[in-house]
Formats: sequence, C-alpha cells, structure tokens
Amino acid sequence: MAHALPTVHINGKTYFIDERLRELRNVENPHDAKRFSDENSLRAYLYWTCQLQFIVGQTVIAAEMEFDEDFEDWAPVICFSNGERIRLLSEEEGNNPGRFQFLSKGS
Repeated sequence: MAHALPTVHINGKTYFIDERLRELRNVENPHDAKRFSDENSLRAYLYWTCQLQFIVGQTVIAAEMEFDEDFEDWAPVICFSNGERIRLLSEEEGNNPGRFQFLSKGS
C-alpha cells in the first residue's frame, strides 16, 4: 500500500520530500524540483533551509559589521524586522552549509 510523501513549506511553496528519488517536488508543479546527489545533501539542504525560513517575509532593518572577539575579526550581522539577528560566518568557522549563527531570537 502506498503512503503519502511528507511535505515541507519553503519560500511560499509546498514540496514533497521524496528521499527515494533524492528530490523535493513542488506539490502544484512537478517540473519545479530540486534534485540532490545523495540523501545527506537532501537532509542538509532541508535542515539549513528550514533554519533560515524565519526571515521569509521579514524586512532587513540593519546590516553592519560587528567585532567578533572569539576570532578577533569583523563579521557581518543582519538584523530583521522581527528582532532576529544573525551573524554570517567565515569559511573557517563552523562546518555547516548555512554558515550563520543566531545572535538573538525575535518576537
């Protein structure tokens, strides 16, 4: 018996998560598909994209360089209208494809 594929909402669209084919397919337009080389790439994309979804529909209200004491260097920080703040990480920092760090959560 067939089971329904799980879905995820990304940037205002709903996609089926098809792990067997390693792709995300738009529920309304199957030609709109994102294909991945392996399951780990698919899962990493889903995880980091979902982490960033809070900014969809938000307005950037400030972007500035702030000094990062841990790395003794300047890093870009982006502030959103909902109060969220993220710091973009350099290539040397972290080991994730998103390369950002939450500094504060919004309302």
